[in-house]
Amino acid sequence: MKPTAKKVLIGVGGVFGVLVAGVVVMFLTLNPLTLVQKKKDELLSQVSAKIGRQLTTGAVSASLGASINATVVDVKLTGPHDSRGVAGADQVVAQQVSIDFSLLRALFSFGKDLYVERFVVDGLVVRLARDADGRWDYQDILDKLAAEPKAADANDGSSILDDVRIASMLVRNGHVELNDAMVGRITAMEVVWHKRLSTGYGWIFPAPGGVFNIGVGLAHSHAKGADGRGSMQDVNLRKMLETFCKVHEPARELMAGATWIGELKGAPLRCSLDGARYSRPGLLATGEAIGSTYAFTGEGIGKA
Repeated sequence: MKPTAKKVLIGVGGVFGVLVAGVVVMFLTLNPLTLVQKKKDELLSQVSAKIGRQLTTGAVSASLGASINATVVDVKLTGPHDSRGVAGADQVVAQQVSIDFSLLRALFSFGKDLYVERFVVDGLVVRLARDADGRWDYQDILDKLAAEPKAADANDGSSILDDVRIASMLVRNGHVELNDAMVGRITAMEVVWHKRLSTGYGWIFPAPGGVFNIGVGLAHSHAKGADGRGSMQDVNLRKMLETFCKVHEPARELMAGATWIGELKGAPLRCSLDGARYSRPGLLATGEAIGSTYAFTGEGIGKA
């Protein structure tokens, strides 16, 4: 390497070192609470505008170490507005939110690159409600977010939210309070026969704790061939379930708003006491094993 080029590199390195040192000194002498408070106010304003609800917090504290830590308490998101425009009870409440920002990224971007290394929420309470028409009380937020891209196209201004990235998130001591008006709408088993369900039917069976069993069944799914063996019809039960939801509104509302707690699966049932032997020496069969289910509804507890 030529002496001149070496001197240039040394000079560049020296200038860069001085620049880094200057930024570090500036940041260390800066009150982190002032920076966090400024970003907090800006963030609350932009989030509130983005979702159409008021987001508020209580006291904020900040510290500077290996990362920039910001802790806020008493975080609240107001509930939906009624017909008079009055906000309901708080829909989301958190006792404390602690955020660790990357110090290096904040340094070299002069506070613009907000890379969240850790996001911890303590004492989270989420209150959800659904009315008798199947509409959730957070639908206004979804509608607001769905319309956001159009508003963004018309506004070239940047948002602090555009620069926020979260590496990890932890929720501790949280729970959800659910008020589902649909639970009271279906109090007995509903069995629906419809011409669009072909030779089958659909059902909704309410269980304790706001749980529902929903599904479809197909009568005479197997036909015997010339060799006496049964073969299944060409039928798709998943498509039948989709059709059931189209022709029966309660089924459609449940499928749209409920959370699955089990897999969607099916199985053949022996019916009409046909297709199996009742016993053999030392063995007695009962229930669905001998076909003691009703072909009409798929039930069989009484006969078993």
